[in-house]
Amino acid sequence: MSLVPVCGPEGPIEAQRARDVSAKAHRHAFTTWYASVPELAPCSEALYEQLRAPEQWLPYADTASTLARLTRSGLPLGVVSDVGWDLRATFAHHGLDRYISAWVHSYEHNTEKPDPLLFHHACRELDADPSETLIQQEFRPVLSPYASPA
Repeated sequence: MSLVPVCGPEGPIEAQRARDVSAKAHRHAFTTWYASVPELAPCSEALYEQLRAPEQWLPYADTASTLARLTRSGLPLGVVSDVGWDLRATFAHHGLDRYISAWVHSYEHNTEKPDPLLFHHACRELDADPSETLIQQEFRPVLSPYASPA
């Protein structure tokens, strides 16, 4: 068994730096991480493709009803994401894309969250005032820390 360096230019930790600024960097970060486990190394590309597959992502049970209710109330909804691919296909696969009016992917802007540029871009696409915009983070909603103009 050979050991894969954890740190340094070829290690999985170093590969995570700025992984969300491009699709290529994202793929490299994840395949390097998978390849750091000798048993997974031969499958690293296949694992990454599985990660990207819309059917591999499962929304929470109340996602559709929550998005539908927010949309009916007139709130514009957008997605700001750090994944290394376009999430529209995943949302479409689950019938959720119809609720989203703006899509902002960090890899398309050569930056990553929490760069306020991404938030402001989404607000412009939604025609939303940043000071009146709520961000739903992965775990809890917060008033925008990016409300001041960029």
